[in-house]
Amino acid sequence: MPLTRATGRALLMVLACATLTLASTVVEAQSADELLEQGIAQRRSGDDTGALATFQRAYDASPSPRAAAQLGLVHQALGQWVEAHTRLNEALAATTDAWVTRNRAALTQALAVIDGEVGTVEILISGSLPRGTRATLGAREITSFPMTRPLVVVAGEEELEVTAPGHRSVRRDVRVRAGQLSRVTVELRAEAAEVATTETTETGTTTETTETSTTTETGPIGPTDGGSASNDDWIVWVIVGAAVVVGAGVAIGVVASQQSLEAPLPGTAGAVELLRF
Repeated sequence: MPLTRATGRALLMVLACATLTLASTVVEAQSADELLEQGIAQRRSGDDTGALATFQRAYDASPSPRAAAQLGLVHQALGQWVEAHTRLNEALAATTDAWVTRNRAALTQALAVIDGEVGTVEILISGSLPRGTRATLGAREITSFPMTRPLVVVAGEEELEVTAPGHRSVRRDVRVRAGQLSRVTVELRAEAAEVATTETTETGTTTETTETSTTTETGPIGPTDGGSASNDDWIVWVIVGAAVVVGAGVAIGVVASQQSLEAPLPGTAGAVELLRF
């Protein structure tokens, strides 16, 4: 069956696209290798910061195990322990890569040094998990709960803050030890509804105040007809009072004397015994 002109053009376009895609892939692979060589040269000259940018470009162009390893090593040189830990573990996970196989011993030794600088933290939420729970540990932010894997952080003390809408935030210091897993359990409590209640009692436009006064009258006992007690009445009352006082004193003395002869008084036993003898 002869090909038409339109069919021939369509085939040529497909072939051209396939050729361009293959060429682009080859160029990108070559470009990544060239960037890796350039980054290695920068590291040899002491420019680790420049090498970091170059290796990152190589990794973005082609995230090969070799690019991940070189990126992890330069992160280690710059003291960026968490990033170094991530990339070196990524490279060592490639068990079939020829370059990683040849350099596995050196990469494993570098990872051991990095492991001495980082630890892992797992944050657990006890009870119900509120929607929108977020946490920050130092400069790291966690937005997915429950956590799928522990968080790698630099060893030391970091401040943890866990928040959730409608719940009280929780803050605490977390001690992260190198090479160890630290688990932190947090309970999020709902905020108590604060309702301000104001009671107003209205009694009208006029406020009446009722005052109650109590009057106590004191005065001499005597006539209440408005006159004053006579001097004779006053003398009589004095004599009666004196007689009452004297009589009471005599009665008390008799009773006391009888008690002293019957039993010892507390604290004076010796004197009573002499009286009895």
